[in-house]
Amino acid sequence: MKTILLTGAGGAGTIEIIKSLKGKFRTIAVDMNKNSAGLYLADKGFIVPACLNSDYAEVLKKIVLEENVSVIIPLIDEEILPLFEIFKGEWPKILCPNIEAIKLCRDKHVLSKKLSELGLGTPKSYSIAEFKNESFYPCIIKLREGRGSKGFAILNNESEFKNYIDTTQYQEEELMIQEKLVGTEYTVSLVINRGNKALCVVPKEIILKEGITKIGVTRNNKKVIDACLAIASKIAFNGPANVQLFFDGETVKTFEINPRFSTTVALTIAAGVNEVEILVKDILGEKYEVPDFKENLVMLRHISQIYFDEEKRL
Repeated sequence: MKTILLTGAGGAGTIEIIKSLKGKFRTIAVDMNKNSAGLYLADKGFIVPACLNSDYAEVLKKIVLEENVSVIIPLIDEEILPLFEIFKGEWPKILCPNIEAIKLCRDKHVLSKKLSELGLGTPKSYSIAEFKNESFYPCIIKLREGRGSKGFAILNNESEFKNYIDTTQYQEEELMIQEKLVGTEYTVSLVINRGNKALCVVPKEIILKEGITKIGVTRNNKKVIDACLAIASKIAFNGPANVQLFFDGETVKTFEINPRFSTTVALTIAAGVNEVEILVKDILGEKYEVPDFKENLVMLRHISQIYFDEEKRL
């Protein structure tokens, strides 16, 4: 049984991935927080330093070697590029898009400009310097690199913009402005194999979002699916991608792409498409099938508990 290592053991998506791989692969979970539930749900858990810590690389290398890890699945944005530096070569396999796609997606302002150049639907995007010369409202402001809605705010007028800039902890170079989109928000699983073939697209309508999606529904929306396939045809990912977009009934506008599995991987798996298992098998050269997803499946995310003897606590 091959061993799969997952980072970010406390993440909502990580928990469901571990559950979905049970009995098919041996799972190792790592996190810097000993209270992360995934550490105890996986077959084995390890506490590791933060990815920017100087000891991170050596600690992770030791775990990979001693546990004979075949595939690493990074689920924290900040860890993805460092993993390529730590593990140069063919072993272990790192299940994420190629470096060029990762770098493109990490900077949301650069991504938006690229999508526009390729003729793909995307909101107008400005650096703070550009916006000062071409102000419009309402708009949104957010970090160019970030996750979990950090730095996000809706700005309705110039006064709110100035107040944000005057009080924010972030530098202007870290921020960007985008037009405020209207319509229905989607988070989409774009399942792409190592040969850059799009195997499946699973659109999920967001009903409630609080940092991460709390309530979502799978939708067989052809326009959303076609828009995501168009992205996959023009940007080489060679791995999983999570497309975030708005659909107003006519047009699709993509505002972010995460170069990894998202927390709504749980809904994709529940809908019948275990995108993680599919792409793990693909990267290992094993056979796999890609079923159709169940549409109109509702996910209600909730808090749950796990229990274990204290002597097993890391």
